[in-house]
Amino acid sequence: MRFEIRPATRSDAVSMVDLLNPIIEAGNQTVMDQQVTSEDQASFISQFPTQGIFLVAVAVGGYELFGMQDVIPHPSNSGPLTGEISTFVSQERQGLGVGRALMMQTLEFAKAKGYQKLIATIRMDNNLAQAYYRAQGFKVVGRTSKPGGKGEIEQIVTELELGQ
Repeated sequence: MRFEIRPATRSDAVSMVDLLNPIIEAGNQTVMDQQVTSEDQASFISQFPTQGIFLVAVAVGGYELFGMQDVIPHPSNSGPLTGEISTFVSQERQGLGVGRALMMQTLEFAKAKGYQKLIATIRMDNNLAQAYYRAQGFKVVGRTSKPGGKGEIEQIVTELELGQ
């Protein structure tokens, strides 16, 4: 399985939906509880902040999307630049190094853009994501909850200090 990492484009919207909706439907990997459309995703890409980072992992020589990762400037950015990171890997490609490759590239971009810290908020019952972020050096710094379709969703908050 060969893939490359590149910036996301509007033309990735349909493939992103094909990747995201099964994850959302599984109900235990993200706090997202509504299916997304290609129009939703295209709009998200078009309105993506210039200080943000949005990368995809795609098959070499093809269009199959294996994973995606984004960093959005945290709303409370009053001091050093902090970003909220999200990672989604196709259910068929989890555990094969896609997330690790995305993270390596994302960290390079984040440091180049001046980010000092990344924050990942992870479902409490998503052990795979917790292990992934822990393996990337993220440390648990708190807990939170979010209203969901079936009640409160407990989450852990992790962060990675990037230093410069």
